[in-house]
Amino acid sequence: VRSLAIEGAFDDCQRMVKEAFLDPDLSHLPLSSANSINIGRLLPQSLYYLWAIRLLHAHPSLGVEGARGWEGTTPQEVNFCVPSGNLGNLMAGVLAALMGQPVHKFLAAHNDNHFFPDFLRGQAQPYQFHQSIATLSNAMDVGSPSNFERLYTLFGSEKMRSWLWGTCVSDPATLKRMKKTFDKYGYIACPHTAVGL
Repeated sequence: VRSLAIEGAFDDCQRMVKEAFLDPDLSHLPLSSANSINIGRLLPQSLYYLWAIRLLHAHPSLGVEGARGWEGTTPQEVNFCVPSGNLGNLMAGVLAALMGQPVHKFLAAHNDNHFFPDFLRGQAQPYQFHQSIATLSNAMDVGSPSNFERLYTLFGSEKMRSWLWGTCVSDPATLKRMKKTFDKYGYIACPHTAVGL
């Protein structure tokens, strides 16, 4: 493995990887990607959702204290909150649901990189991406999420908006959640987990 640094953000790296895949001068190299632009990463990741649903149905008492379901949720359905950036984890959950798992809705929890929540609220057009913003949850600092295209192709705007909900969490709110989680449970949540919490 050779690690390279670039001047830029995640979106710049992702653009360069996609360009490398299409570059005829590099076609002799066996290039692949380990991030969520590769469907080979999403399929095994969808198993986490299948496992979580099975575990929740086997042990209903594992539900989070004080959690509330969305209106219309039945005991057989589950809502997932997914810390989101490139939308790969969310896409894996959607794939699990399309395989027949009873998911009522998904919440895509974002940091201050807000294209997807804006899109779901009808405040941004498809592919109206923006420059990424640096946050404490830096693995989610994505302005142009690759898996948006997959979601949009599968569902279009209206169906996606009926099944997926998005929200943004600021850095101060992330820190507050980390402290609250530690004070209550003695657990140090990373900033990405805290966005989801």
